[in-house]
Amino acid sequence: MSDTLFSKKYTVHHVLKSNQYINIFVGETKQQTSQKVLINQWTDKTLIQQWLATLLEMKQKNDTDFIDCFAESGKLYTVFCYKEGKNLLQYVQSEKLALHYRVVLLQTVLQAFLNYQHYNDMIQYCMLQYPNIIIQNNAIYFNYQLLLLPEQKQINCFEALEQTMKILFTNEELKSMSKLLIVMQKCQKKIYQYLGEVIKDLQDVSGAVEKEKSIKLYIAEKKKKNKKKFVIFLAFLTIAGMIYIAYDAYKKNAEDTFLYTELKQLGTVEITTQEQQEQKQDSTVEVIQKQQQIPQQTQLPQSEHTEQIQQIEQSKTYTVKVGENLTMICMQYYGDIGYLQSLADYNHITNINLIYPGQVLTLLPKQQLQKIPVRTYGVKPKKPITKEIQKQNTVQQQNEQNNENMQYDENIEGYTLLLEEENYYEMDI
Repeated sequence: MSDTLFSKKYTVHHVLKSNQYINIFVGETKQQTSQKVLINQWTDKTLIQQWLATLLEMKQKNDTDFIDCFAESGKLYTVFCYKEGKNLLQYVQSEKLALHYRVVLLQTVLQAFLNYQHYNDMIQYCMLQYPNIIIQNNAIYFNYQLLLLPEQKQINCFEALEQTMKILFTNEELKSMSKLLIVMQKCQKKIYQYLGEVIKDLQDVSGAVEKEKSIKLYIAEKKKKNKKKFVIFLAFLTIAGMIYIAYDAYKKNAEDTFLYTELKQLGTVEITTQEQQEQKQDSTVEVIQKQQQIPQQTQLPQSEHTEQIQQIEQSKTYTVKVGENLTMICMQYYGDIGYLQSLADYNHITNINLIYPGQVLTLLPKQQLQKIPVRTYGVKPKKPITKEIQKQNTVQQQNEQNNENMQYDENIEGYTLLLEEENYYEMDI
């Protein structure tokens, strides 16, 4: 091949396709401005006769993609500009495009192919085959691997488009998109007459896909919002539950603290079972029955002792303030100045009008003050004691004697003050 016309004009880099009908090489020109080319070597005479007229017509029109056409050693050579890049199948597999973008890609391919409609149907068929559709930097190009077997004479560009669609879309996608499946069926049945009709139908498919995409996007967004709302609601329930648990624990702790404080104030509490409580009640009933059998006189000393203890516990101390006198203090705490002398005697005050600030007084209950004997004054009486006064003295002594053996009610106030008819010194009270 080194002495042939072919070897003088072109250098072959590698074989792109080879079979018994045609060999396709990728090479470059040997001119000063070298250019990559696609060389078709036609070996079958039937194919040469079928394509020769078309190729010569392309040469005469000086098409920019068509570089040369010549015969040598019974073989026909056609040279075209070679476009580098990925073919349609390689591009789809590498980019992993979504359905919407693949529909748009097919529209772009057909719109770019409209510039080549001046060729006959056979060349259009070859160019629409996916190995000849080249994508480089998002631009669409076409190579010319012209191989159409004799039995494929009646094949048109729409059948090639059908094969290309099978590369772009899976069977599941075609079944899911009714409008896309209709385009495929129209290509199979050769209903289309112009590629413009295909582009128009693909625009409808693109709109349907875009609408479906919008619906899916809307559903996805709605699900996302609902999920977000559910998470917020769940978080709210969790926080509310934690607050309720914390409040319940705090309330229980407060009740326990309050109960502990009350028990601490009351003292030790004995916890008994129901059986022990019943036994305790039975024993209490027995004690009450025994106490009822004992005469009341034997219980008087105990009650009197209890009363004395209560009276001692109820006694108070008081510190005299500036401007106060014993009469004021007696009136303030007892509401009656009749207790004045008994209070003075108990606190060893000889002169009821003479007390001083800071002096500490013991304030006994009224009942205890009533039991203190009344102090009499040693002044000679003007008149002798009458029988009526003696009778009053006798009644007073009997009352005092009965008071020592009986339990007085706390509400009893006052006592009978017996005074002899004596001359008293005038005192400022």
